[in-house]
Amino acid sequence: MRKFLMTATVIAATGLVATNALAQGIPSVPVTTDSFSAGRANSAPPAPGTVTVTLRTQLWSDIGYGSDSGSRNTTAAGTSKSQGFQVQEYLRLYPRMDGVAANGLQYGAAAQIRQNSGANGGTAGNTLFVRNAASYIGLPTVGKLYVGQASGALAAFMVGTLEGIDVNGGWNGDAPDFLNGNTQLGWLQPEDGGTYTTNKIVYISPKFAGFDFGASFEPSYATAIDQCGTVANVGCANASSVPGGVQTRKNTFDVGARYTGSFGPAALVVEGGYWGSGVVGNSTTAQAFKGISLIDAGAQVSAYGFLVGIHYDGGTISGNGYQPMRAGTKHEEAFIGGVQYTTGTVTGGVQLISQVSAGNFVSAAGYKGGLKETGVAIGGAWDYASGASAYATLLYGHKHQNNIDLLNGGNSALHNSTDARVVAIGNVFRW
Repeated sequence: MRKFLMTATVIAATGLVATNALAQGIPSVPVTTDSFSAGRANSAPPAPGTVTVTLRTQLWSDIGYGSDSGSRNTTAAGTSKSQGFQVQEYLRLYPRMDGVAANGLQYGAAAQIRQNSGANGGTAGNTLFVRNAASYIGLPTVGKLYVGQASGALAAFMVGTLEGIDVNGGWNGDAPDFLNGNTQLGWLQPEDGGTYTTNKIVYISPKFAGFDFGASFEPSYATAIDQCGTVANVGCANASSVPGGVQTRKNTFDVGARYTGSFGPAALVVEGGYWGSGVVGNSTTAQAFKGISLIDAGAQVSAYGFLVGIHYDGGTISGNGYQPMRAGTKHEEAFIGGVQYTTGTVTGGVQLISQVSAGNFVSAAGYKGGLKETGVAIGGAWDYASGASAYATLLYGHKHQNNIDLLNGGNSALHNSTDARVVAIGNVFRW
């Protein structure tokens, strides 16, 4: 009993978080951006009394042509145009360590290091930064406790988004970078940088008859401790309440469950859960925002090379910002899914998106029913050599919000709808 209590105390006090699909399967990033690392991380843990240390690297090279409503933008000042043909590259590093003590205690740490967004081969400002950094500790019969910048339980269990159709993510990959940021579709699933870069505690249980369970808690919308100077203020990441209030979540938590099973030639994964939060308080007037209250569910089945999936998120949330919703604005309803087929070293498929969210709030008078987004991604990939894959992606997306200028902001009859198209080819080396 004493040994058990001591072990439990160590787990509860030390806690930790793995960022790249450690042995319990928590991805710190959308899985498709770390498919190589995630696959390696699911291998058997080291032998008792040993530690495994790895440094994995990915280098993506993309050539694409984007054409969207923002390519030719007309304002009162005149008309401007942007270049459609672009080339980009993206470097990612994944250092990690995994160990097993002689008594069976499992522990480890991992990080993701990236080029800063938008640098893509430049010199001035082209730096590396830590996207995630966290660690874990646990026992096979108890589960694992993670602490740091990593995905919550819902993102760890997420299925059905069909991000593997082109090994690059479809609408959650690199191809949307060829578009004007205001015409890109929002990625509303809770696995984006707005959720996995914040500090939190995560628990993932062992599997029981195909089921596993998870929960996480994020005290504030922060990536580091912020003492707010001498006085709490609106810009403080750890603010609890401020004069006038602010549209920022606090005390965020999620709970989820997943079932994995096989039925003859078919493999099934079903997951679901709840994501909730408080909101930074308003110390002077009535609260203008509602905390997050979101239902998440997904399912996918694979057989004979086919994979079919669907994923849903719905509730009170601002949308792509993953923040509390302004009272009176549109509740989120987001569906994504599709079909994928793999034969040998070739994979291809279709990803479909249909979603509505609060969108761009300009004023109470300007709010007109939410932002509607629909899109499709068609893609494929070929693993033509060890550690090397080529891919191609075709994207189309449409956005609409009444009386909102989606390109320039503000209430206007201009640019209430946008269209976006991308054709991209690329290559990734992973070692």
